[in-house]
Amino acid sequence: MFKEMYIREGRKLDYKKHPNLEHYIDGVVEFVWLMAVQDPPMCLCWQKEGEQMDKKSYKYYEKRGDVVRLTVWPAVYLYEKGPIVSKGFIWPK
Repeated sequence: MFKEMYIREGRKLDYKKHPNLEHYIDGVVEFVWLMAVQDPPMCLCWQKEGEQMDKKSYKYYEKRGDVVRLTVWPAVYLYEKGPIVSKGFIWPK
C-alpha cells in the first residue's frame, strides 16, 4: 500500500519496471517499520535549513560550514533524545 500511495502516485514512478529499486524500497520500509515498533521506538532526525549544525549528531557532506543547507542523511537515535546510533550527514551553506 505504501508503494502504491507514495511512490507510484506521488512521484509518478513505475517502480515495478525497476526491480532493484523495488527491492531497495521494500528494504527501507521494512527497516523503518522495525525501528517504529521498538519500545521505545527509534528516532530519525533531520536538521532544518538555516539551523546551526549539531556537530555531535551530524558529519559534513562535501564541505564544511556552520549553517545547515540540507540534511543529506538523518541522524539515528536509539529512542527520542536517547543515545545516538548513527550520525547523519549535513550539507552546509
